[in-house]
Amino acid sequence: MQSKQYHSISQVKIAAAILSIGAVLFLSSCSSVRKVPDGQYLLTKNEWNINTKRISSDNLDVFLKQQPNRKTFLGMKLPLAMYNASNPDCKFFINKWMINSGEPPVILDTVLIVQSVENVSEQIRNMGYYDFMVSDSVVYKKNKKAKVIYSVDVTSPIRIQNVRYEIQDTALNELVLSTRYSSHLYTGQILSVENLEAERTRIISLLRNRGYYEFNRRRITFQADTTIGDFKADLTLRLNKVESVSNNVIEYKSHKQYVIKEIYVNTDYDPAEAYRDSLYAYSFDTVFTKGMYFLYNKELKVRPAVIDRVNLINVDDIYSDVDVKQTYANLSNLNLYRSVTIQFKEQEQQYAADTIVPLVCEILLTPSKPQGYKLDLEISTSGESLLSIAPGIGYDHQNLLKGAEYFQTTVRGAYQQYLGNKKGRSSTSKEFGVSTSLTLSQFIMPINFAFSKRSIPHTTFALSYSYQDRPDYTRQMAGASFGYSWRASEHTSYIFNPIVINLVKMKDVDTTFINSFRNPFLRELYKDHFIGGATASMEYRSSISARQAKRVHYVRIGMDIAGNLLSLFNSALKKNEDGLRKFMGSAYAQYAKADVSYSINQRLARSTSIVYHAYFGIGRAYGNSNVLPLEKMFFAGGANSLRGWQALTLGPGSAPITDTTLNVPNQVGDMMFEANIEYRFKLVSSFEGALFIDAGNIWSLNKIDDRPGAQFKFNKFYKDIAVSTGLGLRLNLDFLVLRVDVGFKTHDPYIDPDLAANPNQGRRGFISPLKWLRSGNNTWHFALNYPF
Repeated sequence: MQSKQYHSISQVKIAAAILSIGAVLFLSSCSSVRKVPDGQYLLTKNEWNINTKRISSDNLDVFLKQQPNRKTFLGMKLPLAMYNASNPDCKFFINKWMINSGEPPVILDTVLIVQSVENVSEQIRNMGYYDFMVSDSVVYKKNKKAKVIYSVDVTSPIRIQNVRYEIQDTALNELVLSTRYSSHLYTGQILSVENLEAERTRIISLLRNRGYYEFNRRRITFQADTTIGDFKADLTLRLNKVESVSNNVIEYKSHKQYVIKEIYVNTDYDPAEAYRDSLYAYSFDTVFTKGMYFLYNKELKVRPAVIDRVNLINVDDIYSDVDVKQTYANLSNLNLYRSVTIQFKEQEQQYAADTIVPLVCEILLTPSKPQGYKLDLEISTSGESLLSIAPGIGYDHQNLLKGAEYFQTTVRGAYQQYLGNKKGRSSTSKEFGVSTSLTLSQFIMPINFAFSKRSIPHTTFALSYSYQDRPDYTRQMAGASFGYSWRASEHTSYIFNPIVINLVKMKDVDTTFINSFRNPFLRELYKDHFIGGATASMEYRSSISARQAKRVHYVRIGMDIAGNLLSLFNSALKKNEDGLRKFMGSAYAQYAKADVSYSINQRLARSTSIVYHAYFGIGRAYGNSNVLPLEKMFFAGGANSLRGWQALTLGPGSAPITDTTLNVPNQVGDMMFEANIEYRFKLVSSFEGALFIDAGNIWSLNKIDDRPGAQFKFNKFYKDIAVSTGLGLRLNLDFLVLRVDVGFKTHDPYIDPDLAANPNQGRRGFISPLKWLRSGNNTWHFALNYPF
């Protein structure tokens, strides 16, 4: 009887939520024209009618002078609804916030429509179409709403038939013509402004990287002859000499190369002070070293050798745009400076050669605060009354020893408890950890190898310690690592740690707890062990800024191998009671582990995006190990995984939680697969919303793991895929994102242990939305920043 009453209460809550959402939808649609004056119309939509698929409406939409009010959650125009619901005469702070965060109605303006047609026409012409028509029509509705339909009718674009280069400067003629194989202009190419600009940019980049510092876009002109008909044109590219006027006489001179003759590095530059004080440049102390003049106040906060390691601009080198941009990137990546400016001016003393001009390079560095603190927090709770709290605080120093040494230390904690536990039964888990690292802005190696300054090399030393106190045991782990990181390109970076050491000690282990595991696989997880190995990872990001690119791809591949080197000395190592070789008093672990993560951030509109994420990981113990170390195994659930479950409460496979003596779960496996889709949209002000679907699970690959349903099998693994859906609210503060997500279990692969003999009958399977609010079917997560 009580369960029926609970079920009815859940249905009432769901019905109330549905009615509330429906009411918001109805009110927002009815009130959208509330503040539209009589005789005027709210612009609701810009519609496109284009007669060819070669032209996308997305490329033309940005040229429209008027855009409708933006849509947010479920297609609703919440900012407009907030503005309409506000009262300008009310001084209450919430009302002011609604006005400031809201968006006034976009009133249809026919003058802007005409300007939009002109803009679109110009853009289509730039795309290479010369025979076209752009028109508009407005559809007015009775409820003060209107939409604009833009129609585009084009024929064939003009294509290039022949390309001819006219280069007046003989020194540049050979250089440009020798690279015509990479030209953007060729027979059959569309004669568009985009292609012309691409070729202009290519030539400018080519010449500026060969010392022609003053070469600019005005020196390149195009002339197209479209009179030949048949939608074809002959194109002439002209590269003109430098034009100068002397005594009212126009002279044309050859382009000159520029050579770096002096370099000044201001390490304490304050742009505001430089603007106020005309004598500011003369107030610094100066020291000459490494071929550069260093300017500073009182003392040099960064050793000159650090700047020299990342600087690609050298005295007596010809000017190069590539070197300047890479130096800018290297200096910025030191994380020591709030701003970096590199500028040039001609040296007063002229060179003897007429074709060479000396340059003075000024590198202006504005320091940032070297020290800072970081906070981290993750809280999750479910209807099963399992509370998890994981706080953390970090301190970092960007210039610890005046050599751009990055020092950081982090203290983390974790606490788990079943709030509804029976009296007298322990149900808490506590964890404390501290980690520290020191990163140097160079490679420290026993053999001196020459590495390119473009790689931005780093060497990192790290130490860590963690202490875990659970009801039936305590666990301590000490670790150390040494490794390198570098960039292979603007988009790709690598990390290689040739030395990774971890020593794990189990203490105060309750024999009743260990003996409760009939599965030898589980007993193996709670033994002392030593890990000595190496790790490596590669990261690729297609674009640095997700805001600038419409689609950003991110890939990470990781490898972790341990025990192989120690296995070469097995004959010299003693065995423990289980017949495993020992090192430093514990059996050493031998395994291989790999994982790959792939994400796509697809920007849909001004304030909406959809993120796809997939993860796969697999590990295998061999040689001196029967199982993977517990800390190297995979787990699912939590704020950044399947959000319908708390961390360590899902899987492996359809297996139930077999640890009946310990209320705090610790479900782990040898393999993991996970896929996520998250739709992100802006609500109002700094608030964002999200809708998501998570799917995946972990599995065991070890034959000694006899938990029912835990093993991965090709013919049934799809039945073990857990699915959760949910929604989230985020407060985006630019430097930090506060996140609240609630995940609902949609498909639960768990099999009731009482019905394990008949798994098809005991499997939970799909869960109706009407049951999502029941205890155990939903989990709340409070965390910082996006999950992926």
